[in-house]
Parts: sequence; C-alpha cells; structure tokens
Amino acid sequence: MAESLHRQSALERVGEIIIGWTVSRALYVAAELGVADLLASGPKSVTELASAVSAHPRSLYRLLRMLASEGIFAETADGSFELTESGALLRSRFPRDFARMFGDADWNGFGALLHNIKTGQPAFNHVHGVGFFEYLKAHPEAQERFDRGLANGVSAENPLIAAAYDFSRYRRIVDVVGGKGGFLAEVLKAHKV
Repeated sequence: MAESLHRQSALERVGEIIIGWTVSRALYVAAELGVADLLASGPKSVTELASAVSAHPRSLYRLLRMLASEGIFAETADGSFELTESGALLRSRFPRDFARMFGDADWNGFGALLHNIKTGQPAFNHVHGVGFFEYLKAHPEAQERFDRGLANGVSAENPLIAAAYDFSRYRRIVDVVGGKGGFLAEVLKAHKV
C-alpha cells in the first residue's frame, strides 16, 4: 500500500514537471499583460480585465483559472479575480521583470535544448543563428528586458552574497553581465570600500 502511494506521488511529481512549462508560460503572459497591476485596487471581472488588456475574455478566463489553481490569483464567488500574496509579487519589478525576461519567446532558446544536448552547441545559436549577446545587441527591446530582468532578479541575492563571502582580500573585483553593477555596489557596501 505505502509503495503504491509512493509511486502515485512520484507519477504526480513527474506529471507536474512535464507540464510545468505551461504554468511558467501562463505566468509570463499575466506579467506581460500587467494583470496584477489591474487587480491592485481589488477584484475585477474577466470582462473588465479583458477590456483593459485587449484580450479575448474566455481565453483570459482560462488563463486566470489556471494561475488561480497555482495560487497566483484567486477566483471570487461571483467569478471575478483578485490578487493573492504570490500574485502581488507580479506588481513589483522582480519577479515580474524576471518572468517577462524568461518568458520572452523571441530570444528563449530552451525549446531547442535537445539540439544542445546532442551536439554540445548552444541551443540559442541554433534557433536564432547568432549568439545570445549578439542577438541582444541587434534587438534593443530584448536587451532592455534582459538587463532589467537580470538586475531585478538578483537584487535580493546581491547583499546576501556580498555579506557571506570575504571579498576584502581582493584588490580588484569585476561585475560582469547585464544590469548596472548592482552586485559590485553591494560588495563595496558590505566591505566598506
């Protein structure tokens, strides 16, 4: 009996992983539409939300129901939707920008992961014909989204890493990636340099 429950639990977990990308994609769409901002003042009907974001009402309803099942939004007794604690996070720069960055299909190469694993070559290059940073250089809107998402995505981690690691023994520290040097600023603050 215990073994069959364990197998069922394992099967459910694998099922969640298999369809997990759909939840991530739905979260991206809600972030892109700014649904959480619209719900900040209180519950709204699907008709109101669809009108505000120029969406198909029944399709938006299905999206919101899916995200409600994940605890992002809550459906009220009258069929309206409201924010949950998790959904309210989509009003802030992070994780909204992070969700938008990772959900942006224009530069997301994860769909070609099989190519990467079989060949050892970057999936992104296979999909877009250029490297990631070359792509960003040619697409300023994607570059802006990446920089904003990355900067906001790590802003909560930067002070923790800076405080946990002794950087004072180094004469030079370089913060390389996107963003605006937030990690380096936290290192300098933490070590009073």
